[in-house]
Parts: sequence; C-alpha cells; structure tokens
Amino acid sequence: MKLAIAECFFPDLKGNCYRTGRGEGSNPKAAISRAIGHALKQVKGKRWSTVRATISVVEITPNLEEKA
Repeated sequence: MKLAIAECFFPDLKGNCYRTGRGEGSNPKAAISRAIGHALKQVKGKRWSTVRATISVVEITPNLEEKA
C-alpha cells in the first residue's frame, strides 16, 4: 500500500491558504489522486485559480498481530 500526502498552497485564498490531503492506494497514481481530491474538498465553493502542491509518497505496511 502507498500513502500520499499532498501539502497544497492556494495563494488566492484569504486567511488560511494551506491545506493538506491524504490518500491511500495500491499504487502511487491512486494514492496521489485521492490525496489531491481530499485537499480540493477542503476548498469546495471557494474561488481559486492557482495551486502549488508538494506530494510525498511512502510505502506503508499493514499491522500484523501474531496470535498466541
């Protein structure tokens, strides 16, 4: 599994112009798409024309608990 974190800067927004989106997927493309979608949901209904994003993708491993 991949975890993508999109740190977005919307210079057109007043106030808090930073948003962070997170997304998980089986491949990087799916994870990035979900992370960008999550960040864009946070500016729904607001006018913006420019976004600058930094995207980090990391590999996550499922937590496996051993049964005794």
